[in-house]
Amino acid sequence: MDGGAGSIIRVFDVFQAEALAALHAVQRAAQLGMSRIILETDAANLGKALTTKELDRSANGSLFRQIRDLLINDFSFYMISVCPRTCNKVADKLAVYGANIVLPGSYEFLSQAPDFVSDLVSGDKHGDGV
Repeated sequence: MDGGAGSIIRVFDVFQAEALAALHAVQRAAQLGMSRIILETDAANLGKALTTKELDRSANGSLFRQIRDLLINDFSFYMISVCPRTCNKVADKLAVYGANIVLPGSYEFLSQAPDFVSDLVSGDKHGDGV
């Protein structure tokens, strides 16, 4: 298990921040030697940007192409899944945590997730919907 949160500085908008977070996640999965991944997002526009070429000429187009290239070249299987925000509570809590980090940078949680994440995952496993 690996997760992280952080503060991304110098981003143009929320869409770019979502894309950069996806890029960091894909890079980390590749570093860990994973060969099959499912990238989940609650941002429908990011899902569209990563599954089509429709937004390749946008301001973030090179970022979308970079993520797709990583997925194609570094993984034997990948899937982009867009899910409702209500199904993405762990990512939402990590984003809030990252946004509240005062200094730029990131934190990784290796093998031991913070309590606020463990509680959400545990609730999801039991169908409690924390």
